[in-house]
Order: sequence, then C-alpha cells, then structure tokens
Amino acid sequence: MKHLKTAIFIVLCILIVIFSILIYLLKTESSIVGYVYKYITEKPWTMTATIKEIRENKENTTLLVENIGKYGKVQYDFGITPITRLERDSKKINISDLKIGQKIKITAKGIILETAPAGIELVTKIEVIEE
Repeated sequence: MKHLKTAIFIVLCILIVIFSILIYLLKTESSIVGYVYKYITEKPWTMTATIKEIRENKENTTLLVENIGKYGKVQYDFGITPITRLERDSKKINISDLKIGQKIKITAKGIILETAPAGIELVTKIEVIEE
C-alpha cells in the first residue's frame, strides 16, 4: 500500500511539471507552441500601407511599408511567412506580384513591436488594393 501511495504521488508530481511546462510554452511567443496558440486565439486587426521596400533572400521575404495615420508617417517591417496569404481581387498571388508603391491591406494577429521601424508580428494576409 505504501508503494502505491508513493507511485501516485510521483505521477501527480510529473503531471504538475508537464502542465507547468505547457502553460509556460503557451505564454512564450518565441516558442512554436506559443506561436500556434497566438495564431488560433488572437483576433485579427487590419491596416493599410504602401510598400516601400521588398527584401528577398533564400530564407524569407520581408516588407518595409509606410502607413499615414493619426501619428503621421510610420514605417513598419514584417516578414512574409508560410501562413501569410497573398491576394489581389480575392485571388491568390505570389510574392513576385508585390511591387514597390502598391497600396496593401495588412491583416495580422500579432502585436506591433516598438522598434525602428516598428515590427508587425504574425501577418496572416496581405491584400493588394491599389497598384
């Protein structure tokens, strides 16, 4: 009976440790689990901007865009990821269809990072709205 109580205690301790690790990963945005959790749970927000730069390399593509709003001209930088949908007139387009000077609508679920230029996390959709 004593061994059974010890075994149950050990199993409960292991479950508590596993649960604590999962909670930590869900709250840590830099982990893949936190990234997926944020993608599923965050409400999307949108903004319009004009493409200023397109930077491509073998691993990824990033955009520098400019938005003119109540705070004046603000530049934002973000990467295009495998989850980012690219569209024009509700039709899928490729990265090569993006051009400097196009006006785009950005849909994101992440936060705006207070960097220079400001960073946008978790961009889920880029829609070309004006050539």
